[in-house]
Amino acid sequence: MAVTDAEVHGTVQGYLRRFPGEADRIRPLLEAMREPRPTGLYSRALTDPGHVTASVLLLDPDGRHVLYLMDDKRERWLLPGGHVSVDDLSLSDTARRELAEETGIPAAQVTAWPGHTSLPLDIGLRRASGSKKRGEPPHLHFDLRYPMTTDADVSHLLADHAACYRWMPLAAAPPVRIAAKLAAL
Repeated sequence: MAVTDAEVHGTVQGYLRRFPGEADRIRPLLEAMREPRPTGLYSRALTDPGHVTASVLLLDPDGRHVLYLMDDKRERWLLPGGHVSVDDLSLSDTARRELAEETGIPAAQVTAWPGHTSLPLDIGLRRASGSKKRGEPPHLHFDLRYPMTTDADVSHLLADHAACYRWMPLAAAPPVRIAAKLAAL
C-alpha cells in the first residue's frame, strides 16, 4: 500500500504523543493537515504551504556519529532524504529509498532504531527554494526524520555515490534539537 494522508496524520499524531512540547514548532504542518487538499499532503505538487518529505538520521555502527551530505546548491549539510514516490510503501520506506539513491547504501543494510520503525525522531520544517523548471514556487518541506543504523562498512558506497559526505559527532549534528534527541537514544 502506498503512502496516504492517513499515514501522515497518524505519524504526526504519534510523534506529538512522544514530543508534546513540539506542537508550536510544527504548527505550519498541523495547519496544513487540517485543510482539505486536492492531492495528498505527501504530494510534491502541493506547494501551499508545502509537502511532507522523509530523511534518514543514519547512525554509524558505534552510534556516535550521524551521516550528513553536502548540498552544493544551498552550501550546507543536509540529511539524506527527499520526496515521497508513488512506489513507497510508507514514509520510512521513502527515507530508506532516498538514502539508497543518494548514498548507494542499500535499504537491506540499514535497520530502524528500536522504537522508531514507524515514528520519526524529529520533524523539521525547511524552506525549499522551488523550481522554475518544474513550475514550483518556494514552499516548505515538512521533513520526517527517521533514525536508522548500519553495521556495514559503507565507506566505499558513499565514496562512489555522495560527492561530499561527513559523519558528524552527535553533539555537532544540526539543528541542536536533533543532537539532543540523538544523545537521548
